[in-house]
Amino acid sequence: ERFFVTRDNTTANSVWWIPISVQTPTLGEINSGTPAFWFGTQNHSVQLNIPNEWYILNVRQTGYYRVNYDATNWKRLAIALNSQNFSGIHELNRGQIIDDLFNLARADYVSYKTVAEVMTYLKKEQDHLPWKSFFNGAGFVMDRFAGNMGRYFRDQLNLWMTPVYNRLGFEEKPDESISDKMNREIILYNMCQTGDGACIIKAMELFDKWKKTGEEIPKNAKKAVYCIGVKWGDYSDWRYLWNHYLTTNSEAEKVTALSGLGCSLQASALDEYLRAALSSDLIRNHNVNSVYSSVYTTSVFSVDFMIDYLMYNYEAISKAYGGWNTVSTVFAGVCSKISKQEQYDKLEKFVRDSERELVKIKDDVKRALDEARRNLAWYTEHQEEFFNVFQNPPSVPVEVDDDTDAGIIAAPVNALLIVSVIATVFRTIY
Repeated sequence: ERFFVTRDNTTANSVWWIPISVQTPTLGEINSGTPAFWFGTQNHSVQLNIPNEWYILNVRQTGYYRVNYDATNWKRLAIALNSQNFSGIHELNRGQIIDDLFNLARADYVSYKTVAEVMTYLKKEQDHLPWKSFFNGAGFVMDRFAGNMGRYFRDQLNLWMTPVYNRLGFEEKPDESISDKMNREIILYNMCQTGDGACIIKAMELFDKWKKTGEEIPKNAKKAVYCIGVKWGDYSDWRYLWNHYLTTNSEAEKVTALSGLGCSLQASALDEYLRAALSSDLIRNHNVNSVYSSVYTTSVFSVDFMIDYLMYNYEAISKAYGGWNTVSTVFAGVCSKISKQEQYDKLEKFVRDSERELVKIKDDVKRALDEARRNLAWYTEHQEEFFNVFQNPPSVPVEVDDDTDAGIIAAPVNALLIVSVIATVFRTIY
């Protein structure tokens, strides 16, 4: 069986050699992460002498494949991750577990209850890589349950982030690790995006102080501060950041400012921003896609705004950039963020009415709309389960029932394609 996030059950006869490495609390990392054995046939099975305890395959994610376990082992991993020092589970495997779980849940291999049980450990997580994996994996869910629909998930996310947020704060500390510096940027940004009052107030204070006195904002807090300052401020705040973008000589600072400028919830500011994107004198061509994505990734309002903008300005965008590639990219990006049926209906009607004008990108447009339609269907299918899980989130499992087998979903990866197969591992309990 090939693995797709859309759970396509198309049968495939392809077989890959899959390196299987193993870790258990009793045996540790068997062979220090080198393969204990290889899977190479469709019906390959191996017996492992693993005690009645958790185990991890693909130690430190040395192989390019996903791993799914039986319900018992997922519960044991949830307990292990919530234990002291994560029971010795390396941060690479913590990141792998998070990434695999979100993708497996999206494809209905595991339930969101399992996801929530394992994610309870995040309140102990301080390292950057697992958090980066979390936000990469959770992005699809947050897009589908945007606006008020996702409030229960955002509340839970706020709870999980609070310990690491409190430790990191907005101010950089002497001799702090690179991991902390990188973590600060994503934690502050996402904490404020959950609507956390303390985070928003602090970000607004730093933005206002910078605006009035020129006091520098800590480097890794800028993304959060610029966005919140513009999102919750007035037009003068947006204009101040825009002028800063125009005058700074730092390319990195320009990119961060562009990200913040798209956070505005004021139509007049967004209109001015997107009109500026049509002028290469104001915004360089290689930053244009970042301008558009900074808008449609901000909120449901921003997606609505971008749909209207695209409908009335697609020809101007094509003319400004000498072709249809940018229009196609923006259209696909907007479609990926659609969370309401009326958004889809509006775009779909626009495409039908503009079929002749969009002929050069008709295949790209069709693929983007197909993705949006699948995402809406996914939301309809999963909304009840999702609300039930995160409205009353589960606690850390305290007991598990024994069973004797586990499955793995293995995905060989290259730069162009992710393909997955299913193999089976049988373990013997002593």
